[in-house]
Amino acid sequence: ATFSVIINVCADLELAKEGQELHACLVIEGFEADMFVKNALLDMYRKCGDLHDAHDLFNKMQQRDVVSWTTIMGTFMDHGLANDVICLYDQMQHNGIEPDHATFIYILKACGDLCRLGEGQRIHAIIIGQGISIENVLGTSIIEMYANCGALGKARQLFDEMPFPKLASWNALMAGYILNSTYKY
Repeated sequence: ATFSVIINVCADLELAKEGQELHACLVIEGFEADMFVKNALLDMYRKCGDLHDAHDLFNKMQQRDVVSWTTIMGTFMDHGLANDVICLYDQMQHNGIEPDHATFIYILKACGDLCRLGEGQRIHAIIIGQGISIENVLGTSIIEMYANCGALGKARQLFDEMPFPKLASWNALMAGYILNSTYKY
């Protein structure tokens, strides 16, 4: 628990060098095997913008949980690697790991960035099929995916179904209209 707190401090302060040194100490002391510690290290590398060390750690992990998979997806999205996020999601599914809200947010973002409407619709259907509550953050991600893929009618329909859309939802819908505008100045 102490190591996880220190790792989180390194992550929050973006102290990459100190985090790497701590990681080396954890390996020497044998604490790296703990899943909670590994996930904290992944998150630290992500927050420090270190794709290489995050990916290296992820690849060395013998066991991965939904937090591990979601954190590495977030790391790849931070670096604009949407294709890799979709590949990771497929691998995660193949390994029998159930996605959570955060996982769906990253995969929807990747689908929107790549204009993969069919894949995004499939993810939206999975969310509905699993009875997952489409709260504001997840709902905004779905709206953004549809809008980025040019499906403005679907984006608007989802927006209209939200009981109390937040500013991010409004912004996602408006950005979609701007992105898909045929009006020329």
